[in-house]
Amino acid sequence: MGYLNLVFAIHSHQPIGNFDHVFRKAFDECYRLFIDAVEEFPNFRFAYHLSGPLLEWIEREEPRYLDRLRKLVKRGQLEMLSGGFYEPILASIPTADAIGQLDMMNRFIKEKFDQDAKGFWLTERIWTPELPMKIAPAGLKYTFVDDTHFLYAGLETNQLFGYRFTESEGYKLAIFPGLKELRYSIPFKEGEEVIKLLKNWIDPERDVIVSYADDGEKFGVWPGTYKWVYKKKWLREFLQLLEENSSWLRMILPSEALEKYPAEGRIYMPTASYEEMLKWALPVPSGKKMMEVIQRLEETGLYEESQRFIRGGLWDNFLVKYPESNCMHKKMIFLSSKARENNEELKAIWRAQCNCGYWHGLFGGIYLPHLRHAIYQNLIEAQRILRLGSDQVAAEVFDFDR
Repeated sequence: MGYLNLVFAIHSHQPIGNFDHVFRKAFDECYRLFIDAVEEFPNFRFAYHLSGPLLEWIEREEPRYLDRLRKLVKRGQLEMLSGGFYEPILASIPTADAIGQLDMMNRFIKEKFDQDAKGFWLTERIWTPELPMKIAPAGLKYTFVDDTHFLYAGLETNQLFGYRFTESEGYKLAIFPGLKELRYSIPFKEGEEVIKLLKNWIDPERDVIVSYADDGEKFGVWPGTYKWVYKKKWLREFLQLLEENSSWLRMILPSEALEKYPAEGRIYMPTASYEEMLKWALPVPSGKKMMEVIQRLEETGLYEESQRFIRGGLWDNFLVKYPESNCMHKKMIFLSSKARENNEELKAIWRAQCNCGYWHGLFGGIYLPHLRHAIYQNLIEAQRILRLGSDQVAAEVFDFDR
């Protein structure tokens, strides 16, 4: 019987401008407790992405946490994931900024954890076909998307295992599909049910790779999860179950999967994100019509087989839905085009590229004024630095909202 290899990746993030007490509560009730648990299970091997705003807060307030992560890296239990440092939507920012932010995170990982980043977290799993070429100079080899991306590309549900290669103008990138069934099960269902689900994917003829890639906040920040995951000990019991089933179930780091197993094939995915994002991005009337269509398909039992052919809008549609978002975005683009080789100026622009204040999901986003305030604060700071040394009043006439 072949092994089932589980690639386990989590992403933790707090946006620029969020309140300090939110960082503190999330750290105390989620991020710290997760590491407390996994330190006791050295065979639980995982990939971890922490966004730059969160890393900066941890470095300032809880530096010992970074030391603990470094020890996990050293003993081969942990692989740190890169990403745009201030959590931008990579497809929505200038290429130079995308490379700069990825390089910034790569350097942080090397300096703090003595590890060369090999893969990256794709913010909000927003994929565009030219992305491999855009991020190629950063030297990263893989990322994660949702399995729906693979379904949108025409694959069948029995083709969502392992990883596949894609490319843009010859620049290659490996893609792991995070399985929706695992995202909806971990950590919400009993551990035994998750193990039963994993057993369904065993292939007696060969080793199989399945991937879980989701938000770390589901382990303590989401409503009800702190009590469920830690007080009721879901996480420790789940980690123990993984140990007990190690005769057929192995935890594998994504870079090891690339080295040990060949790709399942080639794939070219359309512009996409996770299913819910594509619904939220639609104009309200279209969103309502889409939900009506989905409801009719569910009532007739046709939705599951037709789901891959039903997609909503693009993330960029938020710039149409919300003029406030578009104004911030266009000012950011303008200042980026004027930026000089000044680290503080670039950092201010990059901070203003933090995605959360430009759109909304379930948790407020653009509707939270302190997130918009932080974006404008950094845009104004970048503009101030840009004008340092100039004592003249200047004006420029151009199409700002282009």
